[in-house]
Amino acid sequence: MELRWDSVTVDVTDPAGNPLRILKGISGVACPGEVVALLGPSGAGKTTLLAALAGRTRISGGAVTVDGIAKHKGEGAATAAERRKMPKQSVAFVTQEDTLLTQLTVFETLWYASAVRLPAHYSQEERLARVHDVIKRLGLAKVAHTQVGTVMSRGLSGGERKRLNVAQELLTDPPVLLADEPTSGLDHVAALSLVDVLADIAAAGRTVVATVHQPSSRLFRRFTTCCVLAEGRLVYFGPASAIATYMESPPVSRPCPAHYNIADHTLEVVQAIDPTDLGAAWEAAPKTSGGTYDVAAHVRALGADVDEGSVAALDAAKTGAQDSGDKQASRAEAALSAGAAGAEGDADAAETAEPGPADSASARGSPSAPAVVVGVVDPRDEPALGVPVKPLPRTSTASSASSDDDVVVGVSAAVRKAEAALANTRPASAAPPACMRSWGSDPRWPTSWCQQFFALTARALRTSKGSTLTWLMLAQHMCITLVASIIWWQLRQGAGAIQDRLGILFFFVIYTGFTSLFGALTTFPAERSVLRRERQSGAYRLSAYYFAKCAADIPVSCVFPTLIACIVYWTVGLRADAGAFFGYIGTILLVSQVAQSLGVLVSASVLDFQRSITVSSVLMLGFMLTSGFYSTEIPAVLSWIKYIGFPTYGYSLMVFNEFPADALYQCGSANDGFSGYPCPVSGAQVHDAILPPFATSGPAVGVLAGMYVFYRALGYVALRSNA
Repeated sequence: MELRWDSVTVDVTDPAGNPLRILKGISGVACPGEVVALLGPSGAGKTTLLAALAGRTRISGGAVTVDGIAKHKGEGAATAAERRKMPKQSVAFVTQEDTLLTQLTVFETLWYASAVRLPAHYSQEERLARVHDVIKRLGLAKVAHTQVGTVMSRGLSGGERKRLNVAQELLTDPPVLLADEPTSGLDHVAALSLVDVLADIAAAGRTVVATVHQPSSRLFRRFTTCCVLAEGRLVYFGPASAIATYMESPPVSRPCPAHYNIADHTLEVVQAIDPTDLGAAWEAAPKTSGGTYDVAAHVRALGADVDEGSVAALDAAKTGAQDSGDKQASRAEAALSAGAAGAEGDADAAETAEPGPADSASARGSPSAPAVVVGVVDPRDEPALGVPVKPLPRTSTASSASSDDDVVVGVSAAVRKAEAALANTRPASAAPPACMRSWGSDPRWPTSWCQQFFALTARALRTSKGSTLTWLMLAQHMCITLVASIIWWQLRQGAGAIQDRLGILFFFVIYTGFTSLFGALTTFPAERSVLRRERQSGAYRLSAYYFAKCAADIPVSCVFPTLIACIVYWTVGLRADAGAFFGYIGTILLVSQVAQSLGVLVSASVLDFQRSITVSSVLMLGFMLTSGFYSTEIPAVLSWIKYIGFPTYGYSLMVFNEFPADALYQCGSANDGFSGYPCPVSGAQVHDAILPPFATSGPAVGVLAGMYVFYRALGYVALRSNA
């Protein structure tokens, strides 16, 4: 697909409320087979332009079209008919940040992505084959079963993370791929390997546009077209190989020194000359019908002697008709790409391979009549100053290095072994039952709501286990269980132990509430960037994601509360009755789910994690102090809090469960009475002494269940407004 942008402008408002124009009428075109580089100093507008092309930034003027269909326009969004013709999946966007779920492996990341992003008619075997193909194309076979990891836990390297980001977008085989500074933070070899992958994608008939920041000379020669920006203005758009000629020719007249990186020189020129003057120079420069720099017309206008045969050769190279050229250089390039992608330490041999010879060089004459030869050279050679070169068509490297005997020299035995093992991987199904697969189908999405829900639930279960069911959390809960068991060990029967029993019941209601609520605060902040990227790429509905998270949270969040309850109930010596035991377990689990739902609501509403902790602390302390345990005489100004606090109802259920109304508790001594009641003390008297009148067992269960539904529903509304 052809991606075209015409006179695109983007206006924003600065912190003072003043209008600010970020992009000032930028035009350009990217065609299939091209790798377009957006080049410019920091603040030039590269990322803003890329976001505008992807439809992630609203443009104020101009238009962006894909194959002639308006993706979005300055005067408003595309029409409904245009949106139906232009699905979100047609333009893939690779963000600069690593938006990955750190608990998943490379294979799991792509497998779950395929379950929601590939069309519904794909079978599991077809999805699996697609995942395997993408992993091999990007040289990730050796790390296919390696966890992504974090800065604190060992996982993928920076280059592998970048390739995995690209791999997620390649699953759907998009016709247009946009990448925001894909080489940022990578070493030279890893950056070359990644750009080679982008070149291979373009060679397969795709359109690739990427922002780059200070590329090396070898890396810059991988790009076919260059778009240079300065303070939101377009100052050059044309063949990357012709930019040296443009910079040294009037009116810019800034020749690049010999053996100097042309990309660095261009950035220096852009920062040294007023952007307004550079923009005016570009407006006056000769252009082709497509709006790109016409180098031949430019040198003719300057009175240069142009080799017409070389011009014809350049035109042939632009259309892909030129032969691939030097085979030895291609072999070295394939070895470099495969070695860097599969085993990054194997790339040194490619650096020492003999490069292909240049086919032409420039000859300078007098300033008034320069003699310029426009030629085609191998992109791996350093071009002479003033020679506009066009990279020759390249054979796929990263995608074929593991199977083509002609370039297998760059692939280690370990990579081949890893690919063979990968082919035998059979993941658990993330698909719904066959009878439900079409439920919730919508042409705007690649899969039905039901299929998205099942796939996202499976992924959420996998990530939740990795972040919640940890040895550290087990140690924490076991320590608290041990301390509580020692303090309240085998409480004696009778009225004298009523207060102690009330203490252990209240403590575990509050402890369960605190741990469940605070554990849920990381639910969305940890995945916010992943959710935003997947939503913007049109992977799934927000409702499918949210309710999948809710469904996955239930079994995972029940493990530790159930374990603690089973231990504490018997070590403390609570009522020895099977019904009471299961009632205690049920109450703890209900409190846990309500507290977690409240945490999800806070997490979805408060974007800042530190603020969410503050909000949650205030809520829990307020609920705790007004629940009736510490004081039954709450001032009227605060008494309303107990009606909306889940600890009030959870504690009430605990008391009803442990102290039946008809039970009698004898006194061991004259001082064993409870709350002024004479011995024996009945369960009903315990209820009257410490519980509010409205807190009865049946309504308490209903209120907690209603809170769970209310918090979850409100959490979805909050997430939708902030996603």
